Amino acid sequence: MLKQEFILKSPIRILQKATQGGLGNGNLGVFMARPGVGKTACLVHVALDCLFKNQKVAHVGIGESVEKIQLWYSEILSDLCKTFDMKDPRKLNEEIEQNRLILSYSPVTFTVKKLAQDLKDLAEQGGVAPEVLLIDGFDFENLHSGWDTLAAFKYLATERHMEIWFSAQTESGADTNGHGKIPAPCHDVENLFSVILFLEPTGDKVHLKLLKDHDNPLNQDLSLKLNPNTLLLIDE
Repeated sequence: MLKQEFILKSPIRILQKATQGGLGNGNLGVFMARPGVGKTACLVHVALDCLFKNQKVAHVGIGESVEKIQLWYSEILSDLCKTFDMKDPRKLNEEIEQNRLILSYSPVTFTVKKLAQDLKDLAEQGGVAPEVLLIDGFDFENLHSGWDTLAAFKYLATERHMEIWFSAQTESGADTNGHGKIPAPCHDVENLFSVILFLEPTGDKVHLKLLKDHDNPLNQDLSLKLNPNTLLLIDE
């Protein structure tokens, strides 16, 4: 029951409708927000949405340990089980681990080439060949290499027939007002992204704004309201 209810209430479902079907293979997407709003949690929600539909997912933490990433999944699964009154999340966690891969890299040594080789080696050894790749901790501020690295990610997504989601940290006063306005640090690389989303806390809610939808005109009225604790859609 949890899987079905989560899939129905996940903001990813609404976004798929709003973005004419979602991100799609070969494309890059990004969640933008200031620190502590829920970027990593959104990546985990993307992962769970895919895992509950038996898709294969790889979560890459740059500067984060495997244990820390696993803790994110455990905590969010625990919250979901409480929300949907499921008594024991352990079995569910065991199920998703079969299709989930977690990788950790140092920011100093990380390269897309190394990631691509690691994914290839793991798949050949009988591991997960991901359909969805999540990148948490990428240094967008380092624009010196940001464009080339993101272009390499774009090539990887196309070559491996998968979609790639990122998290990006904005400044506290980031402004998204104005048609098509993308805040730093993604404003200089926005052409490489097909979908850009911005998380904005307002009172006791988090608004999820769609800033870019492939080449489609934006729905200016789209601002999803999320529960700041579970990041599920709020019933109103």
